[in-house]
Amino acid sequence: MPGWLHAVVSRGLARAPERRGPTMTALLTELERDRRTTSCWWERRTCRTRRSARAVVDRRADGGAGAARGAGRWIGVAVIWVCSGAMGNWCTLTHLFACARPGDARAVLGRLRGGAASHRWHDPERWALRAGLLAANVVQAESVCKYGAELGVADAALREVRDARVVQICVGEGVMVGPAAGPGFCLGWNYVVSSAEHDLPAVAAMLGGGASVVEGGARRLLCLPEVAPLRLFGGRLAELVERDDPLGRLLFALAAADRGCAGRTSRHLLGLYTRAHGYVHMATLVLHLPGPRWEHSGEVSLEDGAGHNPVHYEFSLGPYARSIYIEDAAAVRVAAGWPIGER
Repeated sequence: MPGWLHAVVSRGLARAPERRGPTMTALLTELERDRRTTSCWWERRTCRTRRSARAVVDRRADGGAGAARGAGRWIGVAVIWVCSGAMGNWCTLTHLFACARPGDARAVLGRLRGGAASHRWHDPERWALRAGLLAANVVQAESVCKYGAELGVADAALREVRDARVVQICVGEGVMVGPAAGPGFCLGWNYVVSSAEHDLPAVAAMLGGGASVVEGGARRLLCLPEVAPLRLFGGRLAELVERDDPLGRLLFALAAADRGCAGRTSRHLLGLYTRAHGYVHMATLVLHLPGPRWEHSGEVSLEDGAGHNPVHYEFSLGPYARSIYIEDAAAVRVAAGWPIGER
């Protein structure tokens, strides 16, 4: 179940009246709301997990959940599969290939382009694939297919490519697989991007430990000196902040010190910076604080974040390459240098 849907349903079923919505109509409105757009600082988002929830509410879902379930295998090049969720039984994944050399990245792009048409898709009439460079040695691709995730799309592209790492993420299906620590590219995060209205300096002061904030006009960048493991999470904020780990401490600092989070739903990009690959967005932390007492009403969920990477797509292939299932989220560029020292 997507984190946002879990939060809405949990509020609707809460025993305490102050935790529930004011009326049943308000609950149904929240469930049926079109989440393809948002008023947060990136205006267009790829919210396919939420579209699947509307299908459930409207009882129009056509069967399968269609999301990635495979745990994958270690294949030598960093690959992040971020499942944005199922639309009916469609599945959309974002793939990040973090290679050791620019030549390897170009080879991956070429193999993706050359092998797309011959790949054995679940449904040969319903698929799409696009790819481009996020950095000189990082390829980002997005695949869409009917009847489940195509975890084999990257296999041919990764042949003869060495000296890199593999990470696989499917937020919608609860899958995060890969090396949890560096050096280099891993399943982790060490920065947070938020809009300028959020008081990240106060958050950094509460975190301590060398956390640093970089001002960037409409956005602020919170940098941490160490890479924290990225894991699936969601549910009541009061329970998550009790965990003595970097994520629990970040959630507590955002709720307690950031006035920009109070009384609203806010989104914060989590990503990994490395000297070799630069800034790579991985996930979106969604913090819902509807009331003044976050200890009672706060909810947290995780959504796709890689869709906000500034990628120049070089090709788009497949019968559905021009469909609504392949769409752009607003790119979030981070131009600042790393303030804590090179990693």
